[in-house]
Amino acid sequence: MAGGYFIQSGILFDLKSVVLSLLFGFFTVAILFANEVPDYLKDKLSGKHNLVSIILPQRAYQAYCVLVVAGFISIALGNYLGYRGFICLFTFVLVFSLIRAAKILR
Repeated sequence: MAGGYFIQSGILFDLKSVVLSLLFGFFTVAILFANEVPDYLKDKLSGKHNLVSIILPQRAYQAYCVLVVAGFISIALGNYLGYRGFICLFTFVLVFSLIRAAKILR
């Protein structure tokens, strides 16, 4: 999102574009990160080095939780700064689904 903003406006750093981009970045990394956990043993045996194999699956759960919490903080920050509308706060309903996903990941 920040890259698209730069291309269209020519402004390299703008707080609004960065804050709006954080949401997508945190949740995308969380999804990709959680996707590596089930393959941990196969990756370890084949010699693949990814983030989960480096920090171990026990800590991967904690890192996933941090990424998800950071994503929700970025939603609240965007709302607080006036960059997002009030309706975006309805995304906090998804917290229950993400807690369930975290339990599965654990």
